[in-house]
Amino acid sequence: MLSPGTGVVSMSLSTWRWAFGSGVSFPALYGSVGVAPHTQISATFERDHSTYTDGTTTSSIGDRYIIGKIALLDPDKYPIGVAISPMLQILGDESLTYYRYYKSSDTSRVQFALPVHVQFPAGKARVSASAGVFSVGSTFISGGIEAPINARLVVNGSISHSYSTETALFSQASDVSRRRVDANAGAWVILSPAAFLFGSIGRTISHADQNGMTLSASFGLAVYIGR
Repeated sequence: MLSPGTGVVSMSLSTWRWAFGSGVSFPALYGSVGVAPHTQISATFERDHSTYTDGTTTSSIGDRYIIGKIALLDPDKYPIGVAISPMLQILGDESLTYYRYYKSSDTSRVQFALPVHVQFPAGKARVSASAGVFSVGSTFISGGIEAPINARLVVNGSISHSYSTETALFSQASDVSRRRVDANAGAWVILSPAAFLFGSIGRTISHADQNGMTLSASFGLAVYIGR
C-alpha cells in the first residue's frame, strides 16, 4: 500500500501470441497514488497493435482499468494482510466487439470487478492469493509467491484459474473452453530505492483453444514519487 501523497508510475511493453496471431502493447502505462491511510487508487492505459494470421493488422486503445485498493488488515501488524480492489473495466474496441458478438449486442463498454487479496509471510518470501468476479462474465482465483534473491533482485511466480459464467458465448463458440489456467514467472531488478525494472513471461497451460496464450511477456520501468 502507498502512503497518502506518494505514488508510483510505470511504462512497459507487452507482447503476446495466440491462435489467431500476435500483438504488442506499447505504451502500457500505469499510475497509482495513495489517497488516504490504507487506500490507494490506480489507472492503466495501453495502445494495442495486433497482427492476425490472415494478414490483417489493427491498432487501437486496449482495455483500461480504474482500480481502488483498500487494506482491511495490514500485514505489518497482523499475521496476514487482506485487501479488496474494486475496479472499473473500460473495454477497448476489440474486446467490446468480441463480447457484443459472442455475449450480447448491448454489452456495456464499462464493466466492474471485485477482487479480494490475501498475503502472508513465508520466511523471507511473501505468499499471496486472490479471487474475484468480473461483471463481463467470469470468475478467477490465483496464487503467487515472491522472494528476494539478494538486495537488488526479487523473483516471483504465479498461477491463475479463470472460469466463464456466460452461457451465450459457448453456444456460439463451442471450441472455447470455459476454464483457463495461466502460469507466469517474473523478476524485479531494484535500481535505487525509487526505481526498479520489471519483467515477466508466461503462457496458458490448460487446454489450448482460440483464446489461449502461447506466449505473453512484458518488461518495463517503474518509479516511485514522493517520500
